[in-house]
Amino acid sequence: MMEFERFKLYWLATRRLAVVLIVFSLAVMSGSLFFSERLDAFHLLGFPVGVLVMGQGVVIFAIAVMFWFVGSQQSVDTAYGANEDI
Repeated sequence: MMEFERFKLYWLATRRLAVVLIVFSLAVMSGSLFFSERLDAFHLLGFPVGVLVMGQGVVIFAIAVMFWFVGSQQSVDTAYGANEDI
């Protein structure tokens, strides 16, 4: 029974981490979409900044969030004894 409680807390922490990062990502991407038209007034290397932010910045941000999730999940795994030894 004690093992079940430990992994119940583990899944709760994992779910909380995933939900926080998804909400944060959606907020940043929605904000980028909201401000992209205003950013189009500025140009960088001949391209509108809004296009660069939506086309490149969001992709780079999503990749960074994935790396952040993996690192944070490793900490959660270690804290609850669920890490794998390879």
